[in-house]
Amino acid sequence: MEQPGEHGPTIRYAVTWPDDTATRAALDGLWRIFAAARVYRQLGTAQAEASYRTLFAGVAVGLGWPQALDSALADTLADQLQVIARDELRALLLLLDHPDDSTALTDALVKMLNGLAGPRQSAHLLQLRLVAPGIDPGRPSALTNEQIEAVFGAPAQLYVPPTGLFARRLTAFVNEQGL
Repeated sequence: MEQPGEHGPTIRYAVTWPDDTATRAALDGLWRIFAAARVYRQLGTAQAEASYRTLFAGVAVGLGWPQALDSALADTLADQLQVIARDELRALLLLLDHPDDSTALTDALVKMLNGLAGPRQSAHLLQLRLVAPGIDPGRPSALTNEQIEAVFGAPAQLYVPPTGLFARRLTAFVNEQGL
């Protein structure tokens, strides 16, 4: 559709998809995971656009929404996360394990944080506090479900399986030997 612009006509395009449960769940899932990843790594619009473009391309070639979403995250987002700390990768994996249960996610995150050395634990909690300002960087056991929901989103099913391509890529990064 053409619209008059300051320097001539502006052409605007719109992509439409069926307004069904699967479509909405995939789009919401992509954004929830993307937003959670941004807690640990500065990601911009280029990465978001690439993720959405790859998701739509997967559906266009015949993949179902869940498979297209998992593939898109594995292909576009996972490599961007290779540089974050292992405990941060583990936190994202915990989100995949407990997307619809804030209590289980909070409990698992507290357990993981309690297993970290003091300085790393504080650094992780400070990172979370950037999103949920009430988080105490010295007390992982004080994390609340509300704080975890502020960081990782409201509880809801994700279309990304905890054993899918994306999760396997993150797990491989956690298990890599290196510095």
